Amino acid sequence: MDLHRVDLNLLVALDTLLAEESVTRAAERLEVGQSAMSGTLRRLRKLFKDPILIKHGRGLVATPYAKSCIIDSLVVSGSAFHPATDQREFTITTNDYVAAVLLRPLLSMLAAEAPHVTLHIEPARDDFAERLRRGDTDLLILPKPQSVDR
Repeated sequence: MDLHRVDLNLLVALDTLLAEESVTRAAERLEVGQSAMSGTLRRLRKLFKDPILIKHGRGLVATPYAKSCIIDSLVVSGSAFHPATDQREFTITTNDYVAAVLLRPLLSMLAAEAPHVTLHIEPARDDFAERLRRGDTDLLILPKPQSVDR
């Protein structure tokens, strides 16, 4: 991507689209027409080679790539994570062993340090890779397959 040719206004629109997860609300917030914001979203999709926002139910949600942009921008901007007041929800997909051995101690620490953060633990199913790609799960923890050859 040639950054010298990137319209920096697209980044403002990207930030607003990801925050609102709605073309209409993003357009209202930036005081532009909905068709103009739709055109901006098309340009962003082409620029990043990613859908950025995808339909989910009646609304739109950020793709995993777009979510990674949000995370990267939070890290770069120096926004602090405040566990005591953060109210996010995370979905972790794993097997029973990992849930019992690794996550059980994490849950008690999380309750003390981040009381408003919610963890949803889901069992790993055959479609785990697709769920991760769609953003239905935030973190996948599975044991490394062991080789039978020694």
